[in-house]
Order: sequence, then C-alpha cells, then structure tokens
Amino acid sequence: MLTAGGIVFLYIAISGIRASAYVSVMKDLLVLFIIITIVMALLKTDNISTLFRVGTNELYNTGFSGRQESFAMSTMFFQAIGMPIFPLSCAYLMTARSARTVMRAQIFMPLYMVVFPFMMLIAFYAKYHHLILTSPNDAFIKTVKNLLPPAMIGIVAGGAALSALVVLSGTCLVIGSLVARNLVPGLAEKYQKTTSEMVIILYIVISMALATMVPTLISHLYNMTYFGVTQILPCFLLAILSIRAKPQALCAGIIIGDVLGCGLYLSGIDMVGINPGLIGLVANITTIVLTGKCQKVKMSSYFSDQKHFVTDGKTK
Repeated sequence: MLTAGGIVFLYIAISGIRASAYVSVMKDLLVLFIIITIVMALLKTDNISTLFRVGTNELYNTGFSGRQESFAMSTMFFQAIGMPIFPLSCAYLMTARSARTVMRAQIFMPLYMVVFPFMMLIAFYAKYHHLILTSPNDAFIKTVKNLLPPAMIGIVAGGAALSALVVLSGTCLVIGSLVARNLVPGLAEKYQKTTSEMVIILYIVISMALATMVPTLISHLYNMTYFGVTQILPCFLLAILSIRAKPQALCAGIIIGDVLGCGLYLSGIDMVGINPGLIGLVANITTIVLTGKCQKVKMSSYFSDQKHFVTDGKTK
C-alpha cells in the first residue's frame, strides 16, 4: 500500500492534471475493450439466454423488499443530481479550453452506462458456474481468471490500476488546490505548489491509514459526503434560473438538510427506505421556498443594477 501511495504522489507531482486527463481517456478505452473482450470470451462458452435465465431466477428467488427497492431507486436519483456539483467531479472546469470543449466531452459520458449490462452478464456467469467468491466484488476478477489467458489477465490488472490512479490523482489534485488556493488565504503563488503537495501527501497517508484500520469507513464517508454536498443543489438551481432568495434562508436550508440527512443515516432510522440525503434535500428546498422570499430577476434589471457598480471598466 505504501508503494501504491508513493507511485500516486510521484505521478501527480511530475505530471499534473493534464496527464490525468490524457490517461483517463486511455483508461476509458481500455476498460471498454476489457469488458467487451470478457463478454466475447464468455459468449463462446455459454448461451446468453441461459445466463440471463439463471441470473434473473436468482434475483427473483432472493427477492428485494419494497424498502430495499425504494432505497436503491432514491439513492440513484439522489446521487445522480448530486454528482454534477460534486467538487471532485468538476476539476475539468478549471482546465478546459472552453465551454464548448466541456460540452463535447460531456456528450460521451453516457457511454459509461454501456458497461453495466455487461457487468450483469459477468455476474450471472459467476453465479451459473458456482465460482467461489469471498465477496460479490470478486465476481469480476474470478470470471477473468476463468476465461482469459494470463496475458489478458495482465491487461485487465493494468486497466484496474489505471482506473484507480486516475480517480485518486484527480481527487488529490482537487483537494490540494482547494486548500492551497481557497482555505489558506493570501498564499503567495510560489508557495501554492509546495502547500498543495504537502496536503496531497497528508491526504494519501491518512487515506491509507484509515483504509487499513477502518475498512468500512470509506463507504460511510462516501455517503456522508453526498449527503452534505448535494444540499448545495438548490443554491445552484436558483443561480442558474436567476432567482433571488434570502441568504439566511439558503444557509438555513443547507444546515437543516445536512443535519436531517446525516442524522437519519447515523441513527439508522428507516424512512420507508427513502435515502436520508433525499429527505434532507426535500427539507432544504421546503425551507428555502417558505422563508427565502424567492423572486425571479429580470436580466434587463440585473444589467441595469450593474451600471451602478461599474464605470469606465472600473469597479466602484
């Protein structure tokens, strides 16, 4: 683990964010190639209808309660609306050449969804052939070992390493920049890189220590982060729609949403299977609507207001 952490830091320190972007493209293409290769090998040995019949029968026999289905659907919806404003998902905004470049890149993002039917097929294969799994996460690698030659297994391992490297390096770069440029005010530019690197080292060390000592902590932090960050969504929507609201109402809504969502999650209270963060978001929006005195701003009046503050290109 220490070796992996050192590799990540050296990669970030030497290459920067653009290398992560280039490697990300290569990683995506490699992952698609790997998944398609596994499925093609799988179809040579098994009938796809048989695999789906076995898999769907297993799902039917296992069964999901209404609360479980409710939680799954509400969680997917909640995370889908939160992901676009997630700080770690927006690093590209700082380095993109233009808004059009971002738009062109986003067009291809739905291709990630192509992977999921294939992953289901791989899981059905593992179930049909009774592969011995220590956890459900082992289904993919066990299927790979069962179907592919050693050389291809190495390529799969390389794809997995690239996937982890891209995600972790992007996360480190965002966290380092947030601290060096935002949380530490007035830091001279020549010290920002050093500060960012120190923060990245600290983050990697803490992450490795926590992953070793408390393996389940990551999943809890992941959920808690979504609960917190997604509460900013109403503020984004109001800004995009040019709607004014009282700042006190916005702050109160975020606090209420965070406290309610995190409180329900930590206490284990079941709200008919609804994701706690989504319940907090509803409370957040309700607070803003009832107390925010929201008012649509006309763009003409907005620009006329700016004339009082800007004269001859200088701000008064």
